[in-house]
Amino acid sequence: MKCDLGDIVIFYETYGTGRPIVMLPGQPSDHRVMVRFMEPFFTQRDGWLRLYPDLPGTGRTPGVDRLATHDQMLEAVLAFVDTVIPGQRFVVAGLSYGGYLARGVVYRRAASIDGVLLCVPQVTTEPTQAHLPPRTTLVEDSTLVAELGPHRGTEPHGGRGGARRAGGGPESRPRLPRAAGGGRPLFL
Repeated sequence: MKCDLGDIVIFYETYGTGRPIVMLPGQPSDHRVMVRFMEPFFTQRDGWLRLYPDLPGTGRTPGVDRLATHDQMLEAVLAFVDTVIPGQRFVVAGLSYGGYLARGVVYRRAASIDGVLLCVPQVTTEPTQAHLPPRTTLVEDSTLVAELGPHRGTEPHGGRGGARRAGGGPESRPRLPRAAGGGRPLFL
């Protein structure tokens, strides 16, 4: 099938009927990687309309020069969703770069999202653009640090080897983004 967005036509395949779930592949893969990965889960599950698009520049969807940033790619994905399943609630799934885009879909369309599946999502594209809280060491194991030696005792990106987060308490768990109005976590 084809979704005409004016200057770009996004190729996609659908399987089943029911609640829409948009399956976003990673790059440079096309929709077939998500079909092979996800369809086995639906052999005994009816009631799902699975949408598998080829992202611009992959598979049977041509690239266009205007899609030079991640935000522009996200706009193309949102236009696809708005055209193919206008006004409908849906679930979004993403693999790798598709997971990165799925996070953007959740951010921009939280009120329409019924669920999210992120498979090895790309979290950030460039370490210089990461907005992370300051690293806090809760427990330092100096014996472990000494055993690791000078080369293995440090982590990339400024982390500390041998530092461990305390387990069990809620302060040691990552905070999950919540839906507008403080509802349930979006990423589970």
